Amino acid sequence: MFLDGIPVETRARLPAVGLACARSGLAFVLSGILGMGSCGGGVDATLPEQHVAVPKQANAAILSDRAKSVSERLAAAGGLRIATTETVGIYERGPDGSLDGFQALLARRFADWLGVPMNVEVVDFESFFTVDGELPGARGAAARAGSRPDIFDRVDLIVHSLTDLPWRRNLILLVPVLPNRIMIITRKGEEVDSLEDLAGRRLVVMATTSYESVARTELLDRGIPVQVDTVPFGSDVYEAVRRGSSDATLRDSDTAIAPANRKSGLSISWPISGLEWTGWATAPDDPELAAVLQEFLSKSKMDGSFGRIFESYFGMSLADYYSLVRYDGTTRLSLTIPQMERIEAIRASGGLRVAIDEAPSVYEPAPAGASGTPGGFHYALLERFARELRLELKVTPVRFEEFFALDGAIPERAISDPSYHYVPDLLRVSDLYVGPLSPLDWRKRFLRFSELFPTSLVYVARAGLEIKDPGALEGLDIALIPGTSHEAWFLEREEELGTRFRTVRVGTAEGAVLAVVEGKVDLTLADASFALAVVQGVAGRAQLSPASSELEPLAWAVAREDDGLGGALDLWIEMAKTDGTFESLWTTCYGIQFTEYLSMLDPER
Repeated sequence: MFLDGIPVETRARLPAVGLACARSGLAFVLSGILGMGSCGGGVDATLPEQHVAVPKQANAAILSDRAKSVSERLAAAGGLRIATTETVGIYERGPDGSLDGFQALLARRFADWLGVPMNVEVVDFESFFTVDGELPGARGAAARAGSRPDIFDRVDLIVHSLTDLPWRRNLILLVPVLPNRIMIITRKGEEVDSLEDLAGRRLVVMATTSYESVARTELLDRGIPVQVDTVPFGSDVYEAVRRGSSDATLRDSDTAIAPANRKSGLSISWPISGLEWTGWATAPDDPELAAVLQEFLSKSKMDGSFGRIFESYFGMSLADYYSLVRYDGTTRLSLTIPQMERIEAIRASGGLRVAIDEAPSVYEPAPAGASGTPGGFHYALLERFARELRLELKVTPVRFEEFFALDGAIPERAISDPSYHYVPDLLRVSDLYVGPLSPLDWRKRFLRFSELFPTSLVYVARAGLEIKDPGALEGLDIALIPGTSHEAWFLEREEELGTRFRTVRVGTAEGAVLAVVEGKVDLTLADASFALAVVQGVAGRAQLSPASSELEPLAWAVAREDDGLGGALDLWIEMAKTDGTFESLWTTCYGIQFTEYLSMLDPER
C-alpha cells in the first residue's frame, strides 16, 4: 500500500502528511480497499451467524470499582458478547481462522482487560439498529425514546465504525473510538479538488448509512448536480468505481486505509465531511458498560497499547493518522460526542469559569508582589485538567459558603426541605466548583459531583485537649461552618447523646482552625486532608485526633444537568490516578504519598 506515493513501511519514518496534500494533486493511492468497513458496514445479509470464542487471558490490570462490577456481570453471562460485520478493518478471519481487523483486535484487548472471554456474532449491518424486526428512523426521523435494538437481547456491545447520526441517538449509546472524516474515493487520475468537481458525475453509496446522509446534505442540498445511487448493504462500491459504472464513492478515513491487495487504481482525493468520530455502541440502557469502555479506551491510549494495535494493523502510526484527518490529538481522553461538544462550547466561550475555595491545600494565592502561580493541591490538579483539554482557566477565589449562597446566604429551607430547589448565585456564573465538597443530598439537587478522594473527620483541638469520644464534647466551645457535613455530624452526635453542644459559627474551615489556635474555641472538626495541610503551621498550638472511622468522598462539582463537563472530569480524574499525576501532586502538596494517606484513614487497607 502507498500513501502519496510513499510506501507504508517508509512513511512511518517521515513527517506526518496532512490532507492538504490532496488539494495539491497528491492523491492517496489505495492498493487494498475491497470491503473496507465504515458506518455503512459491508457484509452480505445472507452471511451465516458466526461465534468465535477468544480464550481468556490473564488480566493484570487494576480495575476501577465500576470496571470490576462490569467484569463480574459479563463473566456471569459467559463473557463479553460483541456483534460486528465481516469487513476489512473491522473484523476479519485469517486463513487459519485467527482473529484479525483493528476493531476486533481492540475489542479482544478490552475483554482481556476486563478478564473475560469474548464471543463474536457476525451479522449484517442493518441488524445493529432493527427494533422488532423493523429499521426505525433510517430516513432522518429519530427513533422514539425508549427504543432498544433487538441485537442487544443477545450481545453486550456493537464493535464497528459507527457514526453519530440523529436517528440513531435513541437506539444506542455511542462511545467514540477514532476521529474520522468521510473521504471521496475516485479512480486514480480522476481525483477531485473540490466538491463542485463532482458535478455531472455519478456517486454510489450504501443506503441508510452516514455516506448517504452526507451525500444529500453536502451535495444535493447544496445544489451540486451529482447523481447519487444507493445500493444495499454489502455491495461492492469500490468495484463499481473501478470498473466505471460509478465515478466516485464515499468512505470513512478510519477504514479506507486498511491494507489489502484486492483492488488497485483508486485514490482518496478530498474530504467531504467535517471531523467526526466513529465508535462502538452499547444498549441505550447500559451506561455502565459505556462508561467502562470509555475508561478502557482512555487508559489504552495513555499506555500506548491503542497506538500499537493501530500501527500493527494499518501500517500507519496513530500520529500520522491524526495528521491525515487533521485532528490535533491533544487529549488522551476517550470522550463521548456530548462531552466533546461541551468542551468545545467552553473553549468557544473563552474558557472554563472556575469558582475555587480560597483555603489551604485548595487555592493559596501567590504572595503579594511575588512571581509564580498559586499553590494548593486542588489548584495544581485543576491546572493539569485544563491543560489536558486545552481549556483556558478563568479562576475566581471564593469563600466556601459562597458555593451554596442565594442572595448572600444559604436558604434555611435548602437543608431541611427536600422539595426546595434553588440555583446558587455563584453557580449561575461558574462552570466548575473546585474545593473539598461533600456530596450531601441537599446539594445534589443542584450539583453533579465528581469524586476525588475519601476523607474522614478529625478533631482539631487546642493543645493538651484529647477527645476520645463524643461525650467529651459537652461543655466545650466548638467552631463549625453552617450547612456543611461537619454541622450535620455534630447534629447527629447531639441526637445520640440527647444534649446540645455550645457552637460558634464561622465562615471557613481555615477560620475554624484559626479560632482554635487563637484560643477562641476549644476545638473544631476538619477533614483529614485539610488537617494535613494546616497542622504544620500550628504545631504545638493544636493537636489532631480521630473523630470518625467512616469514610466519605470529597469532590468537585458542576451544575446538576452538566453531564458533558462532569463526565469528562470523571474520566480525567480516573486517568490522573492511573498515570501518576494525582499521586505526584498529592505528595508534593501534603508531604506523604496518597497510598500512605489512604492507609492512615483505613489501617486495614
